[in-house]
Amino acid sequence: MHDWLQRVWYGGERAPWWLRSLAVLYGVLMRVRRNAYARGWLPAQRVGCPLIVVGNITVGGTGKTPLVIWLAGELTALGLQVAVITRGYGREAHAGVLRVNTRSSASAVGDEALLVFRRAQVPVYVCGDRLVAGRAAVAAGARVVIADDGLQHLRLAREFEIALIDAARGLGNGALLPAGPLREPHARLGGVGAVVLTGAGAYQYPGALCMQLRAGQLVPLNGEGPAVPLDAFRARRVHAFAGIGNPQRFF
Repeated sequence: MHDWLQRVWYGGERAPWWLRSLAVLYGVLMRVRRNAYARGWLPAQRVGCPLIVVGNITVGGTGKTPLVIWLAGELTALGLQVAVITRGYGREAHAGVLRVNTRSSASAVGDEALLVFRRAQVPVYVCGDRLVAGRAAVAAGARVVIADDGLQHLRLAREFEIALIDAARGLGNGALLPAGPLREPHARLGGVGAVVLTGAGAYQYPGALCMQLRAGQLVPLNGEGPAVPLDAFRARRVHAFAGIGNPQRFF
């Protein structure tokens, strides 16, 4: 099923009628929901300080976590008290808010939350309810909160939105789920504060910023032993595993 959807979304294979019909229904539900928030029928709530959302309109990874790490570092360098909130994808179920610490495990808080905490060295709060996580961060002293994902979480009021796009994949066939990879219509990009293209590829968006991940070394996951420069593996056979949204970007 996954391989077939990839061919439909990115490989030019035509989506069957029933998949296109579901996409129409999904689009209607999305418009109704967005209009409900726009008219105030469903209230958007604030965490208590400026909130920046880093997300995407496509399914799968686009480089959100590396951008969150960079952005947290830049804001911290300006003297701001920064915190990051996330739902902690892949973690074990847990009620309430968890603040990541040096003893936290990936199974408890999620591997991305742990990575952000270790690399950005800012407070990271994990909760299934991003609003609750954000308010916990503010109560602990945060003056700027960054939400790792959550572009479609309209209940969370925000001051600035950053949408990322994989420059190699672009927006695929441009169709909404499940006929295509889009969580929201292409026009949604016109309402965000910044569009960032990640990686190398042919896709372009007017006025977009560009972000490149430059890998220089491999680091032992267990913390034992030194980091090894990638050049050390040149001309050698290696076995590699990737668990990101678009594994080919890693390879």
